[in-house]
Amino acid sequence: MLIFTGLYVFAYSINTVVVCGIFPAGGDAKYDAVSVFIATWCIALPLALLGTFLFDLPVMMVYIVMCMDEIIKVPFIYPHYRKYLWMKNLTEENP
Repeated sequence: MLIFTGLYVFAYSINTVVVCGIFPAGGDAKYDAVSVFIATWCIALPLALLGTFLFDLPVMMVYIVMCMDEIIKVPFIYPHYRKYLWMKNLTEENP
């Protein structure tokens, strides 16, 4: 449990800083909404429900599956951050 929590906190800290701070400040808040929707609502929650009711997994495994959304988001968020695709010109007025 401690090893998984260490991985989870590492991924959570990266995602929180980049997704909740850097992307919206650069004008790319939509990427956050899409990443949360896909990782949480399309992957983590359905797998947790399946693990709970269909596969009858222990509580520890369901907890790990529920927290996987932050770990799943890192490979998609970090390359988007490194390519500077989130940077938009927010000072320019649109006609």
